[in-house]
Amino acid sequence: MTAWGLFAKAFWDVPFEKIDFEKHSRFVIEKVFTNGTWSDQIAVLRFFGTERVATEATQITYLRPPALSFLSTLLGIPKVSFKCYTSKQSHQLPWDY
Repeated sequence: MTAWGLFAKAFWDVPFEKIDFEKHSRFVIEKVFTNGTWSDQIAVLRFFGTERVATEATQITYLRPPALSFLSTLLGIPKVSFKCYTSKQSHQLPWDY
């Protein structure tokens, strides 16, 4: 666990200790809301603040549907304002996994 509360498990595919959280905030937010735990998500919201999370999250190209719904509700931003919502496939796949 890092000094500000994030578990490195959300960053399984990158060298966690080399991440510059300020410079790569959008990447960090995307990884945590895609792969992180509830505690990780709360830590990110506390670290960056809701305004910065809102600014970055609306530009993320992929978020899981539950994460998108959570951020939309929490931040008071309509789903259609998120890039990941407007750029998702227009035809759903025949399976849901």
